[in-house]
Amino acid sequence: MQWGEPKIFYMLWSVGLLGVFFWWAYRRRKQMWNQFAVSSLHAEIASSVDSQKMVWKNIFLLLVLFLSLIAAARPQWGFELEEVRREGVDILLAIDTSKSMLTEDVKPNRLERTKLAVRDLLKKLKGDRLGIIAFAGNAFMVCPLTVDYDGIVLSLEDLDTQTIPKGGTNVGAAIAQALDAYKEIPSEYKVLVLLTDGDNLEGDPLQWAKKAKDAGLKIYSVGIGTKEGELVRIQDESGKSQFLKDQNGNFVKSRLNERLLQEIALSTGGAYVRASGAQFGLDLIYDQHIAQLEKRQIDTKTRRRYFERFQIPLGLAVLFLILEPCIMTRRPRTGLKGKFLIVILSLFLFNFSTGQVFAASKPTQVQQGNSFYKAGDYNKALEKYRGALQEDPESDIINYDAGTGYYKSENYLEAIAHLEKSLLTEQLELKEKVHYNLGNSFYKLGQQVQKREPQTTISSWEKSLRHYEDALELTPNDHEAKENYEFVKKELEKFKKELEQKQKQQKQNSSQQRSEQKSEEQQGQDKQQEQGQSSAQDQKEKKEGSKAEDQKQDASEGQDQNQGDTRQEEESLDDFSAEKEPSSSDSLTGQMSQREAQKFLEQYQDNEQPQGLLNIMRRRGKESPVLKDW
Repeated sequence: MQWGEPKIFYMLWSVGLLGVFFWWAYRRRKQMWNQFAVSSLHAEIASSVDSQKMVWKNIFLLLVLFLSLIAAARPQWGFELEEVRREGVDILLAIDTSKSMLTEDVKPNRLERTKLAVRDLLKKLKGDRLGIIAFAGNAFMVCPLTVDYDGIVLSLEDLDTQTIPKGGTNVGAAIAQALDAYKEIPSEYKVLVLLTDGDNLEGDPLQWAKKAKDAGLKIYSVGIGTKEGELVRIQDESGKSQFLKDQNGNFVKSRLNERLLQEIALSTGGAYVRASGAQFGLDLIYDQHIAQLEKRQIDTKTRRRYFERFQIPLGLAVLFLILEPCIMTRRPRTGLKGKFLIVILSLFLFNFSTGQVFAASKPTQVQQGNSFYKAGDYNKALEKYRGALQEDPESDIINYDAGTGYYKSENYLEAIAHLEKSLLTEQLELKEKVHYNLGNSFYKLGQQVQKREPQTTISSWEKSLRHYEDALELTPNDHEAKENYEFVKKELEKFKKELEQKQKQQKQNSSQQRSEQKSEEQQGQDKQQEQGQSSAQDQKEKKEGSKAEDQKQDASEGQDQNQGDTRQEEESLDDFSAEKEPSSSDSLTGQMSQREAQKFLEQYQDNEQPQGLLNIMRRRGKESPVLKDW
């Protein structure tokens, strides 16, 4: 058996003090009775007062106070073994302890202001190991890496300008000391914070900064002081304050060398901050840079976790506190009827209390639902949870159990509805679990409608990420929530890229289809134009061909007619005298028929149907032969 708060035992004197007060009050009351009447009359005068019960009331009050103090001391017995993992970042602070740090351009001076900033940083650290390197002309590890923050404060208080015997300022020596300290530490992230005015007098700090970069050491520098600088005030052996002088007797003025500190930080991938009056800069470097680094497992221990038993003395104290007012200091004057009623009432209360105990001992619907849930029968578990919700629909615990059951049954909408109701709980541990399960439910819901409703999927996954973030705010060391957050984030980015590619492809396909339709329409129009041109050319060729055929046919008819005329002339020479010259008249008649044909051709060559007119002309020529008329 052990005690969680043994300091509470110092309060037990209050029980004795209260007991003394009750004893004094009892004696005082008795003296007053004796003054009021003789002792033989006390029983008759105060026959209704029971002095013994008054004593018991006082004893009950003393027990209430005593048991309350025992409960506050947290008695513990029985234990279980648990593994405790400590995670954090290793941080080395290199503090300049040269005489230039006594300059008072930063109040009270540069060194004291640095110590105050380190104390403020210790309040923020949770499991991170911290070490301190003091440097001036040389460097020395005054406090190795440790989580004993009280020991760090003691080492910090001992720092002064006499910590390093060798004077001057050698920033490179501080970097070299940090590299030696990190050699035996398997840390992926090595951090060194330089707290100095940058007034380097020895060595080549930039060369050491290159070596630090090769070794994976990031250097963050905090510049302390002002660019204008100020004279260095020191105390002599007699304790008098005076200004520091160099070997030639000139006063030494220390200024902030920002350029050197910036080059050191940037060359190793770190950052530089200049300390000001309101914001020193050390907290800023830790919050924005060092705290974002991945924490490594520093230590793992197995410890005994004792079970708290304060409920037992606390319950007894409450019981005595309830019983104390029930003790009546006056004697009851009850007859047979009164005693009978007391017995009946006692029996009724006994039956009622036993019924309550029996009902309490019966497993509740939530407990039955939990049993079915652990057995994997989620449908029966949901039946029990729904029955419990009918009795208490606003219960955070029951809504959480029901939401988890719906999640296992893949009914994610109902799971989200019940889990969101349980977010109103004030229990931080339960609220973290609710946010975690809501993140899972929104992811599964988005996965269900991923192909049908991509925008719903994006919205659900974004809500999932927000719930994982809320869970991590409540429990930053929840690795499962962190892994799920990273997984859903990658899936969401991947899905958005795929959706954008599909939309671009659809736009390209639609534009290609429109261009193909336009090209097909253009080709159709070109074909129609070509067909129209070819048909017009064919008609024209047909017209020209018909004209040529008519001319050939007329020419052949004219030749046949001339030949007929010649034959007729020869025949007429035999019948008539030889003095007549019919050949001249025949040639004139042939010329007239040719002129008539030419006239028709010239007059109707542009007509749509010249062939019909030529046929009429041919028929007319055949119907009236010229030779027969002669």
